[in-house]
Amino acid sequence: MNIRSLAFLLILGWITYGCSKPTQHGEERTPPFTHVTSARKLSDIKFTADLTREQVAAVWGAPDGHRGFGIDYYAYTLEDGQEVRIQFTPEAPYQLLAVIIVSPQTGQLKILFEKKHDNDT
Repeated sequence: MNIRSLAFLLILGWITYGCSKPTQHGEERTPPFTHVTSARKLSDIKFTADLTREQVAAVWGAPDGHRGFGIDYYAYTLEDGQEVRIQFTPEAPYQLLAVIIVSPQTGQLKILFEKKHDNDT
């Protein structure tokens, strides 16, 4: 085995290990746009600052996966294939911080909601 082959295998191992590491919630990260699990529509939920993780789960169920590096987003696939990524506060009552929608065709991100900070005007 030559040096290039060994280096390639080491790099491949690191990538594989890094992609399969559990999230802070102990769940595996899943690749985006894997499947549509229900007839979710964007109009099902009104995104406001007082919306909680439990309220989202009551309407859309458990997330299809988690996204993000350092910032954890709950990922839900809509019936049209778009993915909604939702960030909540890290402490109870786990209120909404941000909502992003991602197009599976282009990968384009669009911010649907972002909580304003107290010092924002």
